[in-house]
Amino acid sequence: MMRNRDQNQLDLSFGRFLADLGGSSDLLFRAGQAVSKARREGNVCVALDQIAVGMDLQDLQNALLATGLVGEAGDYCPLILHQEYLYLQRYFRYETLVADRIRADALVMTTLADSEVPVLLDQLFPQPDDGELDQQKLAALSALCHSFSVISGGPGTGKTTTVAKILALHLALDGDCQIMLGAPTGKAATRLQESLTQTIDSLDVDPHIKEKITLPVMTIHRLLGFGRSGFRYDREHPLKADVVLIDEASMVDLPLMAALIQALPQTCKLILLGDQYQLASVQPGAVLGEICSGGDGFTDDFRAIGQNAGVAVPDVKNNNSLANSIVTLHRSYRFHRDSGIRLLSDFVKEGDGHSALDVLCDPSYPDVVLQQPQIVNLVADISAAYHSEQTDLLAGFSRLGVLCCHRSGVLGVEAVNQQVAAHIHQAGQPYYHGLPLMVIANDHALGLYNGDTCVVVERQGRFYGCFQVGGALRYVLVRQLPPHTQAYAITVHKSQGSEYDKVAFLLPQGGSLVLGRELVYTALTRARHMVTVYGEPGQFVEAVAKKVVRVSGLAGRIW
Repeated sequence: MMRNRDQNQLDLSFGRFLADLGGSSDLLFRAGQAVSKARREGNVCVALDQIAVGMDLQDLQNALLATGLVGEAGDYCPLILHQEYLYLQRYFRYETLVADRIRADALVMTTLADSEVPVLLDQLFPQPDDGELDQQKLAALSALCHSFSVISGGPGTGKTTTVAKILALHLALDGDCQIMLGAPTGKAATRLQESLTQTIDSLDVDPHIKEKITLPVMTIHRLLGFGRSGFRYDREHPLKADVVLIDEASMVDLPLMAALIQALPQTCKLILLGDQYQLASVQPGAVLGEICSGGDGFTDDFRAIGQNAGVAVPDVKNNNSLANSIVTLHRSYRFHRDSGIRLLSDFVKEGDGHSALDVLCDPSYPDVVLQQPQIVNLVADISAAYHSEQTDLLAGFSRLGVLCCHRSGVLGVEAVNQQVAAHIHQAGQPYYHGLPLMVIANDHALGLYNGDTCVVVERQGRFYGCFQVGGALRYVLVRQLPPHTQAYAITVHKSQGSEYDKVAFLLPQGGSLVLGRELVYTALTRARHMVTVYGEPGQFVEAVAKKVVRVSGLAGRIW
């Protein structure tokens, strides 16, 4: 509660600061407070009608510009007015950088004159037995044609397989192609690395190409050379890359996307990989969701390129060339059509809470269950997941994911972790054999990053954090670990990029600003085999009906 008061005080302080600069202007006070609050809540800007309710929009714009502290595009002022939105100056700059690069890249489309392209596409993407449209092949064509492309899809739709084949295509056409791979968090980077390693072996390509695809995956901060003075790579010092691919792009906030785009050479391709329906980034912006918001379809020019390359392009027209750059993978290779998890996730994604609840309560879908929200029901399952031999202890992270909406509260991360720890071990022991931990800060020297997980093991009277690195185990003394926390339960935000055999999703008691369909969808789609939702039916329906909207002008500026 104290934290919220402190944050609100920051909004008030910024409003007073602007008001004082403007000669005790009440309008500037309200504008400054509103913009600060909007940014704190994850929005890039604030709609003008939220600043002076009921005031004529044109009169409000004129009044703000007359203060001298509000400018328009190209002005250097604390606040920037653009159309019906008001921005902090630097966030308008971030949005402009991203929008300008995407719009410019969307206009560039290579015709693929190389005669090898159709042969390579057929080699890597054989015709499906069922004769269905090969969405993965379509995504590969789009990535070959465009300087900017997006591959969106839910879990099990083959995003990583598609990416491996896209990288193989680029290397087959240009053996000197410089490729860089990144992800927003250390955990997401590790997962992409492992998934690509498993996928590459099965590719029908030259062994030399397989070797070249086996690339290190870095966090975006590390890729850009983040240090005390900021990013090493920027517009003046661009990356040496021909292709940059970013996984889990839904987690990338606007400032980080702007930094990445600034560091790309003009000739460099950017490929974003992610799920547009997942939670947006913790920081301001919902970049991937806004990029994918313009609807389906393709231009006639792209359809002609597909015909020449032997790739079927759906006959759905979209006159905006950006639409050619975005391919959504719908076919699930993990879940059958009658899977409860798949059906439940689809209804949640569509915001149909009542249909989703029907599936959740239908005994004919045994892989999805609704239970009353009692922590005690979870303790035995969590204990069993981590109570085994050392090698199996590490598997506890993939067997059961206990996902909470908040850190605090009765059904929050802290309460669940404390109750499980008290049930399994004597109170007062900071570390014990079998305790799962999550790193919550980056440590480049140790090579440990925010979101990395380990299990505490006791060896010769000393406690170590045991990490799974590829196929090997790594031990780090617990006293040397970066800041960390217990991880029997984690937040849904922290679970992004992870997969579990079973998921226990705990709805919070009382109200929640973050609980909406994006959070519910993200939690459900972490599961491979089973989901148990702990909560009340009405609360679940209400959560699915609620869409958390980030206020931004990006979608309007690129579409």
